[in-house]
Amino acid sequence: MNWVEDQSYDPFSYGLIDTEGRWRIPMGQRFICVRPFRDGTAEVILNTENGSYGGPWTGIDTQGRSVDRPS
Repeated sequence: MNWVEDQSYDPFSYGLIDTEGRWRIPMGQRFICVRPFRDGTAEVILNTENGSYGGPWTGIDTQGRSVDRPS
């Protein structure tokens, strides 16, 4: 799994592709910041009214669904 980043916008756009080049999470401005996947879970800051570059961080799976944060 790899994050793809487009810096043309503010906040940046992010999308997630798998090893075969398929989009798992389509490119968009859903996230303010992303961290790499580990054991099927990543941490992201959602682009919401409460989100900022300082957090809060949310755990997601490879489909973009919220999950418990990795330990």
